[in-house]
Amino acid sequence: MKAKEALDAAKADVAIVKTFSSGSGVYAYTAVVPIASNSLSVMLTAIADDVIANASVAYGAEASALQTAITNAGAFSSATAGDLDAVADAMEALAEKIGSAQVPTATAYTTAGATAENIADAKAAFSSLIESATKAIRAEANAVEADKLNVKISDGDGDVATAAISYDTLSAATDADLKEIESFVASVNSTLANKNVDVRADVVNGSMVFTSTQVGTNAGGVKSVVKMDMTSGNSVGSEFGLANVTSYGSGDSSFKMHVVDTKAQLQIGADAGDNMRIGIADMSTKALGLDKIDLTSVDGAEKSLEKLNQALDKVSSERSKLGAYQNRLDYTINNLQNTGSNLTSAESRIRDVDMAKEMIEYTRNQIVSQAGISMLAQANAIPQNALSLLG
Repeated sequence: MKAKEALDAAKADVAIVKTFSSGSGVYAYTAVVPIASNSLSVMLTAIADDVIANASVAYGAEASALQTAITNAGAFSSATAGDLDAVADAMEALAEKIGSAQVPTATAYTTAGATAENIADAKAAFSSLIESATKAIRAEANAVEADKLNVKISDGDGDVATAAISYDTLSAATDADLKEIESFVASVNSTLANKNVDVRADVVNGSMVFTSTQVGTNAGGVKSVVKMDMTSGNSVGSEFGLANVTSYGSGDSSFKMHVVDTKAQLQIGADAGDNMRIGIADMSTKALGLDKIDLTSVDGAEKSLEKLNQALDKVSSERSKLGAYQNRLDYTINNLQNTGSNLTSAESRIRDVDMAKEMIEYTRNQIVSQAGISMLAQANAIPQNALSLLG
């Protein structure tokens, strides 16, 4: 149950307890009735007073311990999580001590004409108030603890140096809505420097990154490392996605690391993903371990032979990789050539002229044209023949 909801439930129980009166100003529980403020500390103090006054010495030790814890905590609004936890522990101890029993009503109330039913109802209401008030103070303590984010940064395997950083995730109403992360990072770096922690805090894309300023392993055998121990309330850690972590070497192994593949990439097909990466290892004498071989002694010569064999194996392995690359590229070249030929053939079938068909059509059209011309010539000759007969 959230702190506000628990406190509202306790206030409702206080209102119910106030209704149990007999005669003029005679109440079942006299300390709780005058409560007019919303202060949880006042409510708990009143409960302790009524328990001590009405239950004699039955729960006196637990009620007194509660009063002491309230006094030590001071104002709940500015109390530490530890102080509120102490109050909550004391209230829970009192509630557990009472258990299923009920705190008697005030003697004046019992003798002022209250019926047995009135007394039973008042006891039940006060028991409900004890339960709701216990939940309220525990919820308040948990809420204060949940608002705190405590991070411990250390360098080295043995926690050579440690810096504790505390951050309040809830700000006062008068604070600015946004707080520049750079100012917070500056204060973090100042704390790390003052504690001699070899770690630097930076802002990367709006996030805080802790980087070890050590390189490799120092003379004491301490590795380059960043260790973060995070403590917080019940929910703030999971809501912020934080967890305890130890990272060695360079990079952040717990959150994100970007590795760039520098291999040459060849597009060997028409579709996405039809590519081939080619990586060739360094075959220099230094990379093969042959830059400092010793042939001046028998032992050195034997070790050199071992290095040469290892280098030969490595070169042979790399040559086989290159052969595989070449075979794949040769296959790709042949495949692409076949694809090109097929594509050209398909385009030719679509775009090129069918010469045989077109020659037949051309000849047919030529015969038809010549026949038409011959018939027209004969038709023109008929009138001439007729005129020659008449003449």
